[in-house]
Amino acid sequence: MAFVTTFICSILLGASGANKEVNYKIIFLEVRALSTEYMKMDFRISQNTSLNADVEIFKDILHPHWHFEVYYKIVFLEVRSAPTEYMKMDFQITQNASLNADVQVFKDIQHPYWQFEVMLDHRNRTSVYFSRKLGLCDVVDYSKRVPLIHTLLASSLKTTNATFSCPFKAGYYYVKNFTFPSNASPLVLIYIPGSIVKTRTIFYDKVARKLIESGRLEIDAQIIRYY
Repeated sequence: MAFVTTFICSILLGASGANKEVNYKIIFLEVRALSTEYMKMDFRISQNTSLNADVEIFKDILHPHWHFEVYYKIVFLEVRSAPTEYMKMDFQITQNASLNADVQVFKDIQHPYWQFEVMLDHRNRTSVYFSRKLGLCDVVDYSKRVPLIHTLLASSLKTTNATFSCPFKAGYYYVKNFTFPSNASPLVLIYIPGSIVKTRTIFYDKVARKLIESGRLEIDAQIIRYY
């Protein structure tokens, strides 16, 4: 390995002119460079808009190769939930990067259903990217066919004591340091610079062939692309 450099930046959108031409602007947030036996790089960010660097190469690189990777990460902005007769959810955002929660389920949910929606809010327009309602016990099998749900489920199960079993038992459940993997392919598919990702999760109990809402969780986030 000759060297590794990581650029973290945000892309801002702006509109100008009568034809509303869209302009893109790169905002540099952080640069990390790993010194090696081959070279040392000292990068500096100027007013978040330009980069300056001093690079010292210690020896010839006889067969240079270049590898470029793009990463995406979720920045959590806001979490909303309201208590019901079934449950109370208390979520906290830590440094915009992870979610923690204390959830108290007051009574068994005999026939739990789960509705999950992903919406993109961009330029004051909201579009639905994903929407699905299914029995909670079917989530695991369904996730095998949908990368977005598979990634969410895999990350969730590592950070919570909740299980996808029926009935969903009353008790205390937690979420500790839930994060979305930076290399998750679904983030690439829904990434639009400057857009807000809104997710809505609604929990139901099926009683006498009717779905009774037992809880609701809404999360606003932004996807940041970095290199």
